[in-house]
Amino acid sequence: MIRVLLQALLLLLPGPLEAEVCSQGTVAGRVTNVAAGDELELKGFFLIRLRGLAAPTWDDPGAAQAAASMRKLVLGRMVTCELNGGQTRNRCTAVCALDGIDIADVLVRMGHARDCPYFSGGRYQAAELQAAAQGAKIGEMYALPAHCR
Repeated sequence: MIRVLLQALLLLLPGPLEAEVCSQGTVAGRVTNVAAGDELELKGFFLIRLRGLAAPTWDDPGAAQAAASMRKLVLGRMVTCELNGGQTRNRCTAVCALDGIDIADVLVRMGHARDCPYFSGGRYQAAELQAAAQGAKIGEMYALPAHCR
C-alpha cells in the first residue's frame, strides 16, 4: 500500500531533469537532506542517487537503518560527486565521496546496503563480502533488486 502511494506521489513531481543537468562532470556541495540510504541532496544542486548501490528504501527491512547511517555519515558535510550522465526517477546518478572516500563503499561495508553489480560493475562486491564475513545480515533481509542483476 505504501509503495502504491509513493509511486502515485512520484507522478506529481516535476518532469524529467534536463539532460545537461546530469551530464558527466564533478559537483561538490554540502549535503542538506538524506531521504533514503542511497540518495542525498546537495545544497544548490539536486537529488543524487548513488550509482551502483542498492539500499533498502521505504518499507523494506533495514530501510530506516540505511537512511539513518547515510544521515550520520554525510548530513551537513561537504561531498564531491562524479556524475556519469545517468538519471533515475528525477535524480542524477553519481559516485560520491566524503573526504575522498566512496560513500557507497562505506555503507556496504557497514552492512546497510548492497552492491548493485549491473550498475557498479562489481565495484562494491568485496565490501559486501567483507560485511557478510563480519556478520552483516543485509543479504538475508534485503533481496537484491531485479534491476541490479
